[in-house]
Amino acid sequence: MTAKPRYDRDGACKTRQFSEAEWADLSERVRKNLRRFYPDQTAQHDETFSHPADTWANNLLSEANSAVSTVLWLTQRLTNEELRAEQQDVIRTLKRADSCLSDLSHDLDILLGTDADVLGCRDQIRKLAAQVEKAAGKIGALPTAPKTASAKSAAAVEMSIRVLRLLKATGIKISETADSANKYTSDAVLILKAIGDELGLVFAPLTWKSHIKSAREKAVDLQ
Repeated sequence: MTAKPRYDRDGACKTRQFSEAEWADLSERVRKNLRRFYPDQTAQHDETFSHPADTWANNLLSEANSAVSTVLWLTQRLTNEELRAEQQDVIRTLKRADSCLSDLSHDLDILLGTDADVLGCRDQIRKLAAQVEKAAGKIGALPTAPKTASAKSAAAVEMSIRVLRLLKATGIKISETADSANKYTSDAVLILKAIGDELGLVFAPLTWKSHIKSAREKAVDLQ
């Protein structure tokens, strides 16, 4: 299947951005979902600093979002085929503009007036077209872009590393247990899933189990 020029009008190559209201709602859901995992269930609400479980959950969410945003920003880009299709589409557009300006009717030229530097604009378009044409060789030298699934898995592993470090620091066991047969899933897996679901990394508990294993293999302090 031939790739189509994708451009980036809808932010397709950017990580998801949350509005202030969206982030507030998301944070509230995470706090509610994670409060039961807070190590000190007898902790009391503090008028100045709010409930410590909420502060703890906010810290987990902040670390997770930072990890996910960074990894996806680094790994999500157009495929080489999409880049090539866009480059060729731009070339065609510039050449058509060149042709239109070169063959501009005398009547329209008069209407535009003396301030319109038609031929000067055409010459600038030709210079730009030459640069865009050179990009073809650079595209061919690029490594293959990772697939979306691979990018999300990489983001999940980095998120796991960041979150597990905080869990470990607060005394929560960073077990990667997710056993459907015995109907037991570790707190670490459930916490990661709760946060991941909100950030667009929707994986089953067994998949988060695998991501935790990868995270522990990658980070020495989690082994």
